[in-house]
Amino acid sequence: MCDAEYRSNRPRAFRRPRWGLLWGLVLLETGMAGAVEFATAPGALRIVLRTGLVLAGFGAIALWVRRNGAALDLQDWCGCAAEKMTVGVISSRRPGPDGAVRPSVADVPPIEEDEAALTASTGER
Repeated sequence: MCDAEYRSNRPRAFRRPRWGLLWGLVLLETGMAGAVEFATAPGALRIVLRTGLVLAGFGAIALWVRRNGAALDLQDWCGCAAEKMTVGVISSRRPGPDGAVRPSVADVPPIEEDEAALTASTGER
């Protein structure tokens, strides 16, 4: 999307994924699994503890992904992405705070026309 040499001087407006926390979860899970293997005798208790650890580990990773989802989505964006992307906004017919109805979707040009104008102005095919 952007040139590799382009670097933005603006600070990032979003937080980065907390990779250290994820690695901490993985190491904790691994350590607990090792403790279960050495501390319990083979049998039903070991199977229950293993299953519980696996479910707890997947739950912790899912929670981490949920809490860091926006940061994961935005981590590959470069500084000039906002200048190079076109976003279509569809307005709502709900009344605003003052009770006035906002413009309808018919007032917004179709996306196909915007894409055709964009490719014509940049010379891309």
